[in-house]
Amino acid sequence: LYKPEDKPQFMDIIALKKTLQELKQHRNKTRIVSFTGTIDNGLSKLEKVEEELRRSQLDATELAQVPVNVLKNLEDCMNVQNVQAALVGNEEQINQQLMSIEKCKEIRNIALSDGEMSIAEEQFYIKAQLLER
Repeated sequence: LYKPEDKPQFMDIIALKKTLQELKQHRNKTRIVSFTGTIDNGLSKLEKVEEELRRSQLDATELAQVPVNVLKNLEDCMNVQNVQAALVGNEEQINQQLMSIEKCKEIRNIALSDGEMSIAEEQFYIKAQLLER
């Protein structure tokens, strides 16, 4: 067992609590809402563990290693960008393509009404290239 003069080792548990508190202050506010319960539950459990360790002579170094992978995965999940934000750039690009296609149609229609077949044919090719993108 332990000697009476041994002090409890719980600094790793305090570090875990600090990590959870930092995750609670995460910049991705939409993700925090999803994980608030998990983070709060983890904090309360770690506070209870810390409280028990303060009254003991135990070394919590190994115990503190148990949730490290879970915390890393939790942080990775919170860093994920939501789908709408990720697709904003694509939507803008699609809208630009659609406007370019519409402009090609207008130029082609004007060229056809004026009898300019070479310009109309060129606009068909441009439109086909835009549609392939």
